[in-house]
Amino acid sequence: MGPMLLVPILFALAQADRPVVVLDREDLEISRSCVLRVPAGRIFADPEGDGVVRIVADDVVVVMEEGSVLRGAAPGTPLD
Repeated sequence: MGPMLLVPILFALAQADRPVVVLDREDLEISRSCVLRVPAGRIFADPEGDGVVRIVADDVVVVMEEGSVLRGAAPGTPLD
């Protein structure tokens, strides 16, 4: 089996047995391994600059759900 065939299998294994956490606000604290779902089109600006998602425990693995995009500004916005 070639490496490109293994990628989807490894991605699915990484998500197995992990709860899905929906990013619905900034300053979201995550304390256990999970799959992070970012709703389509959502933008999280993080005006305080302290992180939209905070990992608050050791040995936590967060896997982004396929198709999730974490954005701090709308596409096309100039970098600051």
